[in-house]
Amino acid sequence: SKDTEVVFPISKISSEKVPERMVLTTLDGYRKEFKLNKNFFRFLGFWLGDGYTNTHNGNFRIGLQFNREKERKLCNFYKNIIQNEFGIKNISNYNFPGAIDVYWTDKPFMLWLSHNFRHKRKGWKGKTIPDWLFGLDKERFLGFLQGLIEADGSISKYGTTYIVTKEKTLAM
Repeated sequence: SKDTEVVFPISKISSEKVPERMVLTTLDGYRKEFKLNKNFFRFLGFWLGDGYTNTHNGNFRIGLQFNREKERKLCNFYKNIIQNEFGIKNISNYNFPGAIDVYWTDKPFMLWLSHNFRHKRKGWKGKTIPDWLFGLDKERFLGFLQGLIEADGSISKYGTTYIVTKEKTLAM
């Protein structure tokens, strides 16, 4: 109704322009360059909703989880992004009774994700959105939202988009 109100917290909107490329390097010679395009940010949105990072078995693992019954095509779409945009050739799958777990090892990228999208004060637990993300152009920001909606959202029959999260700071 016209009396309905929506309240949003005041964001720290970044005036910094987000670059078109990112290079990750390590002292032992690892070098990887990413195009920070719409697909990259779509991946970030999905990872924020249904992704994880961990150091299980001493690996620096990044993963995504998909509904096994409804999201097989979406899983293949994101596997293509991982292979083609990130240059990852060794992707593992694990099929749970209701889910598909897609994961790979990439220490520098995992640390970048943790540094930018995890809470440092909470021991890298919980997810958040960095201020610089609000400096994206419209196309890349819409890609990010698309990924987040695919992971944690739904669209009603009236066209209303809902994103549901248990992450308090992410919701704020």
